[in-house]
Amino acid sequence: KRVQIRKPITGVSDVAPSRRTSRPVIISSSQKKSPPRPLRERLVHLLALKPYRKPELLVRLTKDGLSPQDKETLDSLLQQ
Repeated sequence: KRVQIRKPITGVSDVAPSRRTSRPVIISSSQKKSPPRPLRERLVHLLALKPYRKPELLVRLTKDGLSPQDKETLDSLLQQ
């Protein structure tokens, strides 16, 4: 005996809506980024969290996008 298998009709939505997978919403791309904080403000914030040494600060700030101009002013800000 031969059994025929029916193929689902195309164009008809799924009967069970729970089978649909939800897509995550990426919040960071939908929001506009705020302007970067001044170097002095970033230094105060980082040093309030932990007593960094100068090489550690340089590594941390370069990860955040430290500009070459900011590197030059870092010494004077640390002395204040």
